[in-house]
Amino acid sequence: MNALTLLIVEHDELEALFKQVERSDLADRKALFVKIRAIIESHSHIEEMVLYRYMLESGEEDLRAVVKEGIEKHRKIKGFMQEISSLRSDAEEFEEKLKMFMEFTRHHVEKEETVIFTKITKHFEPAVLYALGAKMDAAKRNFVRAADDFL
Repeated sequence: MNALTLLIVEHDELEALFKQVERSDLADRKALFVKIRAIIESHSHIEEMVLYRYMLESGEEDLRAVVKEGIEKHRKIKGFMQEISSLRSDAEEFEEKLKMFMEFTRHHVEKEETVIFTKITKHFEPAVLYALGAKMDAAKRNFVRAADDFL
């Protein structure tokens, strides 16, 4: 699968979970957040370690600049997740942080798909994106396997 298609599929899965959060009651939100966090952790890992790394090594300056910005956004998203994980789901702050986290993540996904992915598509041949997709798929399987072994 093309690397960008793989990421878009995961973005769509994430958006579906965000909508579930918005429709759910407070008791279900913590469990949904746990699912969201697992998806984002594996997603950001493969994106940074495979796709972004390749773009930083092989991309032109304008692409490297937006990739660096994407990495910074991932850092902030991970910070949000760490903060939310430390809160009780019945705490008022949990709701506020979760809402801010979802808004920030949605904005990042939109920019990634409209700006970063567009630049990547312009700079790299489809064969490169398919090869990166295969590497990302393998990296995701390894990441998930390692997480399962840890638990």
